[in-house]
Amino acid sequence: LVCAFDRLEAHMAARKLVAIAEVFRRNPEDGFEPEPGQMPQVVHEFTRDQLALALGESRAAADWLLTVAWHLATRLGGTLGVLADGIITRGKAELIVRLTQHLDSDEAAAVEAKILGRAGRLTPGGLRSAVARAVMEVAPDKARQQRETAARFARVERWAEDSGNAALMGRELPPDEVLAADQRISAWAGELRTAGLDGGMDELRARAFLDLVLGKDSRP
Repeated sequence: LVCAFDRLEAHMAARKLVAIAEVFRRNPEDGFEPEPGQMPQVVHEFTRDQLALALGESRAAADWLLTVAWHLATRLGGTLGVLADGIITRGKAELIVRLTQHLDSDEAAAVEAKILGRAGRLTPGGLRSAVARAVMEVAPDKARQQRETAARFARVERWAEDSGNAALMGRELPPDEVLAADQRISAWAGELRTAGLDGGMDELRARAFLDLVLGKDSRP
């Protein structure tokens, strides 16, 4: 029953996205009216506000739904098909959209051909790796360009955790430096444990991270 309801949930998500694509099609931005029955390239600026109000979502969430619906309706028909058949979840469909949105239609179709046959069996993490590998095989230059473009938006984000604590995270950082930083955090966490600081390795790594950023020494 759980598996059956999971397939039904995916099927209804596909129908919802098809309906959202129709909202997109009927509300083109001025100057972007397509041929009859075709999808416009740009949606009207107030459509996301209307969708957000109807669904009780944020404007950003409504904008992402419109983006996903457009890609599934125009470039990723195979992904929409397996979502409608209950083979993959909406989360996996959105992951495929996110990782292929910079490709052209033929390249996106080639990526689909490489991953859709096993997408339903893969975990989200496994699917992310499979899609990323397929993108590099299909369009290596675009994959490199996408990575270089994203690196221009490197940043550090902070936010409040639901518990009342806080989080700090670096985004779009160089992979080699992230690996080196992670190893340095683990090494200092080992020093803290050797010095007698209480806590599990995760807690010690968190303490080591703050030590290294703030220039502190938390050894007893």
